[in-house]
Amino acid sequence: LLLLSQILGLFSELVRSVLFASGAMPREAQLRAAGRFVAVAAVAGSLVMGWKIVGLAGALAIGALLELLLYAAAVARRGALHRVPVDWGVARNLARSAWPIAINTALVVLYFRINIVMLTSWAGPGAVGLFGVAFTFLQVLQVVSGSIAGVILPTLTARKMEGYDAVRSAVRTTTFYTLLFVLPTTVGMSLMASDLV
Repeated sequence: LLLLSQILGLFSELVRSVLFASGAMPREAQLRAAGRFVAVAAVAGSLVMGWKIVGLAGALAIGALLELLLYAAAVARRGALHRVPVDWGVARNLARSAWPIAINTALVVLYFRINIVMLTSWAGPGAVGLFGVAFTFLQVLQVVSGSIAGVILPTLTARKMEGYDAVRSAVRTTTFYTLLFVLPTTVGMSLMASDLV
């Protein structure tokens, strides 16, 4: 069930990319918020009803399915996939050129999960729980950086058409505002590290 929810999440990402490509970024952001709300509501409902781990995993899968249906309905409504001919040669070339990204994604997933496996075997589930609480702070910051990257990529791509100076200006502006957030956060979390953990 957990694997099914992950697979459904991958399909949601695929449909999201169609919305990005069609320039519907505000709509995609609304759908992402709605999808996260559905997933959290499904999990919270399972916990309130006292379901065990299998029920919780089932709730995650149902939440992921509902999120995918939200995205699919939005794409169908925009007509982004209607009457689009499939060029199988291009599809094969895309699949071949995407394998490094797929390997990187798999390694990232492993990177974020292997520490739990190691901690469980070394120190038991209690240590894993404490680690999970502390690691939540880092995950929040990763969501911020991922959001910035997701928003800035289409902007940089559009600026490329305007020339090198436009791209350089966009990169400088993005770097400035990112550092404006990152540096104080880094210093603050470093000073309060023991309290946070």
